[in-house]
Amino acid sequence: MRSFRLFAATAALTVTALTAQAGTLTYQNNQVTWEATGCQAPTAPAFMEPGDNRTGNALSANQEAYNQYAQAVQAFLTCVSNDANQDLAAVGQQVNGQIAQVQAAWQADLQKKQEELQTKRGR
Repeated sequence: MRSFRLFAATAALTVTALTAQAGTLTYQNNQVTWEATGCQAPTAPAFMEPGDNRTGNALSANQEAYNQYAQAVQAFLTCVSNDANQDLAAVGQQVNGQIAQVQAAWQADLQKKQEELQTKRGR
């Protein structure tokens, strides 16, 4: 019975630990991958050809497109980081809850065996 309880608690821990809140956590072939699902990756700009004089509107537009892209990349990276931190916190809470359940089950089993031993001594 003890081994079944431990197995059940371990299985629950494994399944629960893979429940991500802000991203997708995948375990396959002994590899764990995580992907942010709430963040939209930016699209890289297509720069305009500046022409022969390399001045004027094309260079200015290219610089503006780059600046906007750099801001979008930073926003994306912040979003990914926030999602990862949310998932780490959620998984940590789930794991800690499962650990507490495993500990309580084994402590109860230990207590039961101690009471059983005391009963046998009393005979």
